[in-house]
Amino acid sequence: MPPYNTSSFSNILDAPDRAAQRKAVVAPFKEDFDGTIENVMRHIADFTHRCHETGVIEEFNFVDKGHSPPDDIDMEDQKERLAWLSDPRRFTYGNLLIDSSTAKLQTARDANKNIVLKQTNRPDPIKMPIVSKNLVSYQNRSWIYILLQAVWTTAMKVIMSKYQEVHDNDGIILWFCFLRHFAGTA
Repeated sequence: MPPYNTSSFSNILDAPDRAAQRKAVVAPFKEDFDGTIENVMRHIADFTHRCHETGVIEEFNFVDKGHSPPDDIDMEDQKERLAWLSDPRRFTYGNLLIDSSTAKLQTARDANKNIVLKQTNRPDPIKMPIVSKNLVSYQNRSWIYILLQAVWTTAMKVIMSKYQEVHDNDGIILWFCFLRHFAGTA
């Protein structure tokens, strides 16, 4: 499965389909997850499928490795330096749903949260595309948290409650904690 949006949802702030996307993300699964080892793989498959079908798959991307600029980019030149900051070659990305072995997610969560909390007004997606994208990410992460809380039984929530300080109500981090908790059990 590709680690980018292949859904019918735009995943853009203020898009007409944004409310429908939220509803699709947080909709409960047919069966709640009870924390039993024999149901882990089914739960992972259901969750991964939901993330793909609702277009939030990119939220699970993480920076795997940073790269230095190529020799042909003059970092002293303001224009070239700014271009490098948004160059797709700057980082190699991983996706938590594909491979969680090298994920460094708390740093990404904190950077995203800091950008969003610094805003005093709702960002304009045209004038502030990066901040807008961060707000969408922040919303998506909270929706994923709501989804997990909706599909986990009370017993499963008790199991995961020991990770509260780690995830801080961020669905991506909570999912990562879930994967680490059940690593090697299925």
